[in-house]
Amino acid sequence: MNFVIKPDRDYTHLSSVTENGQFRILVSWEPENLKSNGKAKVIFDVTDIFLKNRPIAIPYEFSITQNDRVIFEQNGISSDSKENPNIAEFMIPSDVSGIVNLNFNNLDNNNLAKTVIPIVIDRVTHQSQMIIPDWIRTDASLWSKEKITDSKFIDGINYLIKNKIIIISSTVLSSDSDSIPVWIKNNAGWWADDIIDDKTFLNGVEYLVKQGIISVI
Repeated sequence: MNFVIKPDRDYTHLSSVTENGQFRILVSWEPENLKSNGKAKVIFDVTDIFLKNRPIAIPYEFSITQNDRVIFEQNGISSDSKENPNIAEFMIPSDVSGIVNLNFNNLDNNNLAKTVIPIVIDRVTHQSQMIIPDWIRTDASLWSKEKITDSKFIDGINYLIKNKIIIISSTVLSSDSDSIPVWIKNNAGWWADDIIDDKTFLNGVEYLVKQGIISVI
């Protein structure tokens, strides 16, 4: 499974290829900054890589989840028109924030045609009023390019937590992996380059801590 993020003129697109390598999912959303207790619209296209990424009409199963919780589900037949993309509209629960997964399963009735795309839901807090030091941004850029170690980057995370720039709940979940996901390192680089905002970056950091992937002092 591969997914990439690309800046567009007005909003961000996410792209992911299904595990069987046949279909590509292109996703955007409105509003640009999704927030808990707010309305959301996920807009997506299903294209066939073997047909030069042409939109295709096939059965799909779509859901939005966080850990084991299902936030939204929708099944249907995808649109084969670029002018009429697929749309899923829903209300984000007030207690949902951080990383959620967009799950595309059983495309064209093939259980191997599936993929997952993570996106971020912002908490409604006053966190944006906090100032993140410039050296944290510098460290994030260097870490994304593997020019400093994970432990050096984690020192910066500890600073954010101790100074209450990011608030971590007491609940820490177990993780199946000790490795930091690639998309987190990508987030650090995009944040350093001002492609994503402070809240999106901090939510990614919170995800690492809450999943127990990294330990903080």
